[in-house]
Amino acid sequence: MNRTTPTESVVSAVVDAKDCTPMELPPLYEVVDPDALDSVVEAGLSVSFRYAGCEVHVEDGEAIATVPPTAEMVAPPQGQTH
Repeated sequence: MNRTTPTESVVSAVVDAKDCTPMELPPLYEVVDPDALDSVVEAGLSVSFRYAGCEVHVEDGEAIATVPPTAEMVAPPQGQTH
């Protein structure tokens, strides 16, 4: 049985969120120690951090990555206010 590690789950989630390939991402180890990430998550803890412009949350071995909205995404069209 092939089991996905939390580290692999992070990379996969960020690839999906950014619509890119793993090779286009910076090395994960520049942000977090992959072995420590796997150990912490496998111990039942959750972890959140920023990686490659995404907000990443890892819990129960599964990662969710979201690209935070930019100012252009949330600003009302010119001439309109909230």
